[in-house]
Amino acid sequence: MAEIAAFDAWALGLRFETPMLFLQGEHDLHTPTAEVAACAAALSAPDVRLETIAGGGHSAVFLREAFLARLREIQTIV
Repeated sequence: MAEIAAFDAWALGLRFETPMLFLQGEHDLHTPTAEVAACAAALSAPDVRLETIAGGGHSAVFLREAFLARLREIQTIV
């Protein structure tokens, strides 16, 4: 847990050479969408997108069917 708590995404920089996709549950209480949107807006990359999984929370990846369906919908940027 200490490693996770100490992680600083901003330390990675703001410029990336690959598309950046942020995919999370729309009801994520641990990583609020507004904070992720602010981070995404600050980035410079060929494409930066924030997409949400309807009805999902922080562990939306475990909503297997909804997660895969959302990936299929946005596959054009991956």
